[in-house]
Amino acid sequence: MDLHWQSSLATGNELIDKQHQELFRRMEKLLESVNSGQGPKCVSNAITFLENYAFHHFRAEEELQRKNNYPEYESHKVQHRIFMEDVARLRGDLDRQGASAELQLKAIASVGNWICNHINKRDKSLASYLQERDETVKHS
Repeated sequence: MDLHWQSSLATGNELIDKQHQELFRRMEKLLESVNSGQGPKCVSNAITFLENYAFHHFRAEEELQRKNNYPEYESHKVQHRIFMEDVARLRGDLDRQGASAELQLKAIASVGNWICNHINKRDKSLASYLQERDETVKHS
């Protein structure tokens, strides 16, 4: 799985893009740790990071959506909640089973896929809406 930030993932919103890039850096670090046999030490840290950082990122994104009357706010918020529930399940699995190789790979795959899909579908749609809104305001 390729967890490197790519310019094709950019939304055009500087704050959101910087936060997304940090998420990718952390997931890359976890993948490198797993590949080098250090995954058990890092998976708990990665999950803790996701619990905290994603919460703050989602809060910032949702505030931006509310301030701009984004019509897809509710469904976007649901996607954020689903992600946080998935991370909570990973934490539960970690607490019950430990940092097995299976859990490490599951964390990388599920989080990596979710982030890429969410950015490409939901966040790019949000960014387009914000850009259109800015253009409308500029020309009013």
